[in-house]
Amino acid sequence: MDFFSAWVELHHRSVDMLPNINLLSLPTGHRNDKTSFQASGGGPEADAAAASVDVEKLRNNIKDVCTTYATAPGIQGQWEEVTRVFSERSRTAPSPDFTIEEIKLCIDRLWPHKTAGPPGMSNEYLISLWELDDGQQLLCDFLNRLLRADDLPSALREAQVILIPKVISVTGPGDYRPINLLECINKVFCWLLATRLATMWNAPQVQLGGIKGLQVCDALMTAQCRTTRDSKEARYSLYLSCDIQTALDALDHAVVAKFLLDECGVQHGSEALQLLKLLIMPPLPFDWNGFSFKRRQGTGVQQGGSHSAIIFSYILGLACQKLELDWREGGEGTCHSSIILLFMDDLLLAFDSWQQAITLTEELQQVLKSLGLRLKTTLMSHQFVLLQGVSVSFPPGSVLGQITWSTSCTYLQKTLTHYEVGGKGGFADTTAVLLDAFGKATHAAFESLQRCVRRGHWSNLHSTFRLCNTYIGGTWYWYSPLLEPCQTTSPEFGLSKDCAYLALRMSPRVRCAAGDLAGRAQFKPVEKDTL
Repeated sequence: MDFFSAWVELHHRSVDMLPNINLLSLPTGHRNDKTSFQASGGGPEADAAAASVDVEKLRNNIKDVCTTYATAPGIQGQWEEVTRVFSERSRTAPSPDFTIEEIKLCIDRLWPHKTAGPPGMSNEYLISLWELDDGQQLLCDFLNRLLRADDLPSALREAQVILIPKVISVTGPGDYRPINLLECINKVFCWLLATRLATMWNAPQVQLGGIKGLQVCDALMTAQCRTTRDSKEARYSLYLSCDIQTALDALDHAVVAKFLLDECGVQHGSEALQLLKLLIMPPLPFDWNGFSFKRRQGTGVQQGGSHSAIIFSYILGLACQKLELDWREGGEGTCHSSIILLFMDDLLLAFDSWQQAITLTEELQQVLKSLGLRLKTTLMSHQFVLLQGVSVSFPPGSVLGQITWSTSCTYLQKTLTHYEVGGKGGFADTTAVLLDAFGKATHAAFESLQRCVRRGHWSNLHSTFRLCNTYIGGTWYWYSPLLEPCQTTSPEFGLSKDCAYLALRMSPRVRCAAGDLAGRAQFKPVEKDTL
């Protein structure tokens, strides 16, 4: 039996096991022992009736999240046309096979202890298989067989859905986040497809997330530099902080198909065709409290897939990039390098005036609506600018007149504000604004090392301290581009590090180990300035 047949057989065996799998996961800390969203107050019959009502609510909520557009006029025909084009390209210019080197890059990035799909073929299995010479060739042949397949196995497209609570106390179906448990081999295959195709895609300049070579610190530094410049020049922009709701689950499949058609060249028709097959209308089986039902995902890019973030970031980034260029050509200026700053689905727009904010926000909403996306927004600026907005006459239906106005907001989980008006009495500089968050991050880093400290190899104290110092110090160094090198705050940079060092040195286990080693002339004191 070859690898392909073995994988299909595993899937068939797993089908009978699915009813016994509880796919509603309640992580530690979520105190919710109820099987119903609300107490029935009756006996078993009432509980069963309440559970039936809850399942119907859940089914309707999933239907709203994964809205099916396949029946809309012209949509099915558009997919068929794109599929025909890619099929023709794959015949006229066949793509090269996946190489051992390409697949190795993917296997090396697999994380252990990840939940596998229903057949149970885990990342650990694929990693172990790759360590065998025969296993490498086996996987390589299997993945290339998928690349050339006219019809992909239905099991490869299917994703069992797990519902993760988004809040501590669940009161309704909207409090669950659906995560697709995809086959591990699906993630490997999709990553190979997306990685090849991404080499041809135009990287949007306003997108700082999901693009190779960029990271969250780039977006954080850009945002903080903008507010710092405002404060130093006393010329304040209006910042619209936008969080896109159900971003990866709401992206229109017609938009995804058009993106692949526009961005994928002739030489990679096979990769584009197979990726499109995996993305469009995958079946999603649900099993909750003994009730089973199935939905076809008519929107989104399968949250949980290896390709999801890459495709979403490019599609949204290119749409925002085009909007930015249209604004520039229309004469809309800005005192910053761009109006739009984007990290994955976190948007931050900087407007020079209220009128510009009103006009451009409306255009932004129209663009996002065309992608199937919706916004949750907050307006942030200096209190002087916000007071001016009280006298502004907003058009009917304008989102700016309906959202929260504040002198601070959260961008990428960090406070964004003009430092002189932030907090209770203002801050001295941007570094002071960030110190509180950095202190908490350093404390969290130290807490996460407790197991290492308790079980450390104390016969080599230098290595243990070096590990702690690197990990805790790395929390600061990662943020260092955001901090101004001010002499007034430099003593505080080392405060958390010194506290962590002293806590370790004062630990009874450390003292005992140090004394024992010193008695055997093996202990050399660790100087503070070397840590």
